[in-house]
Amino acid sequence: MDPERTAGRRGAQKLRVEWIYIRYRTIAVGVALLVVGAGIVLWSRFGPSLRRGAERAAIEAARPGETEDGVRVVRIDGDVRVKRAGQFLWEPANDRTVLRAGDQIRTSEGGTAQLLYFDGTAMTVSPDSLLEIRDLWRDATQRRQKVSERLAFGSLSARTQDNAGISSIHEVATEKVSVRARKASDFQVSVEPDDGTSQVLNYRGALTVSTGAEEIQLPQSTRATIDRSGKVRELVALLEAPRLNFPPDQRAFAAAGKAPVGLGWGEVPGADSYRVQVSDRHHFAQATRDEGRLKATELELANLAAGTYYWRVAAVDAKGHDGQWSETRAFRLLGSEFRDAADRQAPPLDVHEILVVGTNAIVSGRTEPGSLVWIDGERVDVEDDGRFTWLVRLREYGKNQISFLAQDAAGNETRRAGSAYVDAF
Repeated sequence: MDPERTAGRRGAQKLRVEWIYIRYRTIAVGVALLVVGAGIVLWSRFGPSLRRGAERAAIEAARPGETEDGVRVVRIDGDVRVKRAGQFLWEPANDRTVLRAGDQIRTSEGGTAQLLYFDGTAMTVSPDSLLEIRDLWRDATQRRQKVSERLAFGSLSARTQDNAGISSIHEVATEKVSVRARKASDFQVSVEPDDGTSQVLNYRGALTVSTGAEEIQLPQSTRATIDRSGKVRELVALLEAPRLNFPPDQRAFAAAGKAPVGLGWGEVPGADSYRVQVSDRHHFAQATRDEGRLKATELELANLAAGTYYWRVAAVDAKGHDGQWSETRAFRLLGSEFRDAADRQAPPLDVHEILVVGTNAIVSGRTEPGSLVWIDGERVDVEDDGRFTWLVRLREYGKNQISFLAQDAAGNETRRAGSAYVDAF
């Protein structure tokens, strides 16, 4: 046998390649299966919000008299994020954010968000909460409007208002509870993420509370506790809010840390003790001091740094239930003498925008850092850099006059006047 030919055959055997033939139809079927699988995964994750958006569009097309109105984020404190309907990512919220049906808003552990709805509802989303906007519509021809949301976890406080001649419903739902307000009311809804228990606190007005098991009319000044099964487990009458005695609102103390600040309030009938919260944030997202089970009606605060502090008090009954919170007052601690007799210059007061939403106005502006600002006689919060944003309730349809007053630490004042126009529904 020829050695070279034998070697050639062995080399040919080593280089032999096996070919596999696949039809184009098989490739197409495989790609189609991959696409279908990916679609199923995406739809299971994001389909509900997309479906709600499609349903909203279908309703508007079928009933052209109805229009959808957004929810304006008036003010945020801390980390607050928004996820749009059908979107994948959370984005930071700001005081220009507008929420639509299907959008979600999430507050961090130290964050709060104040929302303003077209129906006049002012809502505060508490720290560590997740709220989804479900439905927003109004029918001008039939004079009807409705707002609905779902609170997945956390807590919110809402203040609704009467809308004369308009059938108005504002609904907040949890997994097992639906809370509906038709008239002016002031209430709070919260959900415990661990056991699914919901609590509804009705401070003012009448609420309808529905569960899978029953429906009740919740009177004002009442707390309802609903368990995971939807059963109303407990109804408790809320103790009234304490009356704050001293110091007066916006009291300024000359030197920080040299002397304690005393807080005082009146007794509440039926109170076993009192709870006092002090914070450097108006919405108490993070409490500097949270004192509970106080038997006395006074409290001294020592070793506070210079700054502005807010405080409120609630009475506590024998079972440990907090009653209604008092009004919120503020006091200031300044690191040095605060009045300069030689200062005769009035502080600047610039009103940047007056935005009317329903029967409310969002007012934003700026003054001198450290100054106080009043709008229509109501003291508003001023940031460290002098900026302020405030929600003003307009009193009547047509033209409303709004007064502004800024006062610096030396007592100099600047006054301004503005106006806002409210259209009838």
